[in-house]
Amino acid sequence: TGFHAFVKWTSLKATWCPGSVNNEHCFQDVPRTVASALRSGWRKVKGSTCHNKGAFNGFRMVKNDNYAVTPLYDRHGIIAGVQVNILKSELFATPNPYKYNKVSDYLDNSIERHPVYSLTAYFVNPTSICDKRKKMRRLQLEGTGSRLYFQTGNTPKHLRRVPLYRNEAEKSYTSTNCVATMGHHNYYDVPNMHLSNCTKIIPSFLLFNNNGELHGFGQTNVGKLSSPSLEHPDGHAVKMGLDPITPKCMLHMADAHKSPGYSNIHFFFVDAPQSIKCEPINQTKVVGKSIYINPNAFVKH
Repeated sequence: TGFHAFVKWTSLKATWCPGSVNNEHCFQDVPRTVASALRSGWRKVKGSTCHNKGAFNGFRMVKNDNYAVTPLYDRHGIIAGVQVNILKSELFATPNPYKYNKVSDYLDNSIERHPVYSLTAYFVNPTSICDKRKKMRRLQLEGTGSRLYFQTGNTPKHLRRVPLYRNEAEKSYTSTNCVATMGHHNYYDVPNMHLSNCTKIIPSFLLFNNNGELHGFGQTNVGKLSSPSLEHPDGHAVKMGLDPITPKCMLHMADAHKSPGYSNIHFFFVDAPQSIKCEPINQTKVVGKSIYINPNAFVKH
């Protein structure tokens, strides 16, 4: 295998849609600067600061009160991460078996006085987000970001670092199926999901291209949520991502008569997710010193 340059993270897009659906929320561009966000109808979240009383880092922005896609920006107005905020008022409107208060990925939080659980993903080291010295050039140098961290506690010090190479990631995120227009899926510790009857599964999943390079990620949430950015897979769709080892409790959560179902979301770092195809993985070798850093981050491109 010849040397292959790692996939460049040139975009940030939210929400997967099937080919038959096309609306403004499908593969929506999430602005990568505050300036472009303001130009395209986003607004700053009321009361947003960079340190957010120590709970997470980054200035929050939102469009049309759609809190499910809340990008985070650094002090220079450059994309630094994204927060998926799910309204408690909707989550618990019907009986919900998922133990939100027992899964540390879900931050007990609020946004504009709405109580929410927040899933926070960072594309840079969170310690750099509120640093005045970082400059605008980062977007030109790094693209959307240099890494993917999920916050796993009530401060940004609690992080799960994601390996950007699938053969490394699968040590904790189990390799499952490939789906065209999404990529190769990896869900956290699938063989043990049944131990909690799927009521305490880690919500994040990873998406890789055919070279085994991270090009996106997603979040699964149990509950009927109304945000137009969220996807509501039935059991058949759940199997598409999790086969050949789909846990029965994941199917039950999707389809059972009294189950609230799922409200999921995909995020992509690449320009044209609709053209993603599935082929057997030809794994890229680690470039640079770290499995956690996109090697393009320190190269001008």
